[in-house]
Amino acid sequence: MEFGSWRINTEEFYQAVHDHPNEAEELGASWIEFSAALKRPLQFQPFAKHGEILPDSSWISVSERAYFSKTLHLLKYFKLAEQFVEWYFEQSRTFVIQISTLFWQHFHDVPNDGEGSASAIDVVELHTRFLDKFSELRGYLDHLEDTLRWIASSTESRAHFLFHRWRAAVQAQLYTAGAAAPLPGLLHAILERHFNAFSRQHRLADDDDENDATGSDDDATPPASVSPRFPEFCTLLHDLNLIAISESVVSEIVFAATDAKLRSLCGGRYDCRLLARARAWFDAVVLGWLRLVLVRSQGAESADESSEATYLQWKTRLEFFFYESFGDLRVSEIWDILIEYPDSTPALLDLRDCLERTNQYSELETACRKVFGARLLHPGANTHDIISTYISTIRALRLVDPSGVTLDRAGAPVRAYLTRREDTIRTIVSSFTDPTSDLFEELNTDDERPPEVDDEVEDSDTEWEPEPAQADPSGSTRLSRKSDIISLLVNIYGSPELFISEYRTMLAERLLNILDYETDNEVRVLELLKLRFGETPLHSCEIMLKDLHESKRINVQCAPKSRATSGRGERDENQPLAAPPLRPGDFQLDATITSHLFWPPFRDEKHTLPELVTNKMEAYGKAYGLFKPSRQLVWRPHLGTVEVELEFDDGQTLELSLTPLQAAIIMHFQDTEVWVLSELAEALGISTSALQKRMSFWINNGIVKEIEKGIYQIMQSPADPSQEGLMADDDDTGRSQQEAAAEQLEQQLRLVENFAVGMLRSLGTRTLDQMHTMLSQFMENYSLSQQQLGDFLSRLAKEDKLEALGGSYSLKK
Repeated sequence: MEFGSWRINTEEFYQAVHDHPNEAEELGASWIEFSAALKRPLQFQPFAKHGEILPDSSWISVSERAYFSKTLHLLKYFKLAEQFVEWYFEQSRTFVIQISTLFWQHFHDVPNDGEGSASAIDVVELHTRFLDKFSELRGYLDHLEDTLRWIASSTESRAHFLFHRWRAAVQAQLYTAGAAAPLPGLLHAILERHFNAFSRQHRLADDDDENDATGSDDDATPPASVSPRFPEFCTLLHDLNLIAISESVVSEIVFAATDAKLRSLCGGRYDCRLLARARAWFDAVVLGWLRLVLVRSQGAESADESSEATYLQWKTRLEFFFYESFGDLRVSEIWDILIEYPDSTPALLDLRDCLERTNQYSELETACRKVFGARLLHPGANTHDIISTYISTIRALRLVDPSGVTLDRAGAPVRAYLTRREDTIRTIVSSFTDPTSDLFEELNTDDERPPEVDDEVEDSDTEWEPEPAQADPSGSTRLSRKSDIISLLVNIYGSPELFISEYRTMLAERLLNILDYETDNEVRVLELLKLRFGETPLHSCEIMLKDLHESKRINVQCAPKSRATSGRGERDENQPLAAPPLRPGDFQLDATITSHLFWPPFRDEKHTLPELVTNKMEAYGKAYGLFKPSRQLVWRPHLGTVEVELEFDDGQTLELSLTPLQAAIIMHFQDTEVWVLSELAEALGISTSALQKRMSFWINNGIVKEIEKGIYQIMQSPADPSQEGLMADDDDTGRSQQEAAAEQLEQQLRLVENFAVGMLRSLGTRTLDQMHTMLSQFMENYSLSQQQLGDFLSRLAKEDKLEALGGSYSLKK
């Protein structure tokens, strides 16, 4: 016997031979014949020729097993059974290596990477070839396993452990030989082909997508169908456990198909909900095909439960991938979704359902910040467009993430950028006081609770819930979740003081431009604002509206008297107190009388009005003195609106709405047709440069022409304006409203500086909060926020007018 490679205990073995020489002699005689029978099939060259199969006679027959059973008994008797089994195991493993290599050589034409696969017809042939050769291979492996089982049971070896080792070795060798050869490409080609065929057969009835899930159909390729031998292919994969070791191939096919389907079905479509429809396709096609591949058919050998468990694991992972892919798609399209809101509400609802499963809120936040920085937050964007987009973002992200965390974080760059824009406050105030804007509708909602309600009272409610783990500790997340849109915009600056001040300024401008004293819209807006910000901060605005109503009543009394006593005739005592008809050259004067303590400070501009106008103003003042004996009018001749009708020599008339200065200019041409620039400027009491700028209005509109440099003449008939329509004067009020507001703020800052210096001189070092409180209490018309005051005091400190240390301020020593 040849025991050179066997691991045996030599002393025990020779002792057994010495004690039982007859049995040892019998074992030696039978071993030669037994080992030759075992090696007989292992010496055959399978797959050497096409169609050549190892004959069954090569394997140990049933009668031979009975004959050699005594040999196995003797091996066990001499304690050589374990060594014998290991010997045969190694002999069989060597044979498996040989036949595995030969098996994969039949598929040398398959690309190893799975790409560039042959046409559908080639894949069908490849599928058939694989099944045929694999059936032959499995016959060899079944014979080897059966022989190993017989040997193990006869020698009472550790059969269960041995079979696990055997199957693991076979699977490893097949996979190793296949990985070095075409296994990945073969699996990819066959599985992808059958997935596409399965997808076509299970396409939903309402699916209007003509493309295949993994790409567009090729018109030259005949429609594929699932091969009836595909279950047999899957069973073979289970037998060798190639499903588990080919996970990357299955994942690649399924992931690519899911991603392509989502993009073709849902990409760029936001006006309807598509998640349920995509999920129906996913369940029918992806999970249906996966079950066909992973779960053994009924009747398979005791593998149903394990394969079902494997399928459930894959299903859970693929469901998460489906929702994650859908979420990634919608997150990548978030800019278009925000721009198209509210039409994109269905897409947002789908995104919300995805994020609840995948928790991709950080990706959504990052995407929003990225698109805002690239498309919105730059000097070329209009402030109104930025605010409109931010409003859409508020509504959209609240729909997607009701906790407010995503809105708070994604909107932070927008809020920071808006605070650096000079016209942000004016744009916001203009929007929520415009009846045609979305913010005005928001102002009419009842969602916002009164500001007097304490947060602690609300927090003690039985429905209180803790803040999300990702919430900002400063409480801004809670504000983003519960506040309405107007409150969120107002709180960009930390407090409503700046907005109330801007609203007061804009209300003053609107009231001064109202000619019919109709203020129903302004009263409505004011009442809505009082519900949100309280009555005290808006008390001045309420007085302004009352001034306008009072002005209407005073004009009813004073305007007729001023006309009757303006030097153009006496009023008949029997006539009722009403305005007589206007005579040529006469006009009606109405005044808006303001309480200067409650209105914003007006710009102080001086110019001389025509004598006819000043006489009318004096007459109005006398009539007002009779009506209000204890008060005196102070006229602001640069403010107001003049309705003028120009009549030319050819009979044409032109009606214009002008500023007082524009009207004064054209009235001087009523008596004198030609004016020299310097003389007209002297008559108006303004500089020649200011007059020249305002003359451009009349020249551009074809009413006055410059016949020589600095000499102007009225036209006998209106010429065509230099541009279509009457052009507005770029500086018809002296300066733009923004410049006027800036000047008013600068004037207030100078007063604040004087007040602050006196305070620090008298009281010593004060904190910012103390100074803001004292200025609010004792300084008239103080409207700065604490942040604005802090910025101004820091500016004074840089100018060495104050000293700033640790948040406190004192005079420079």
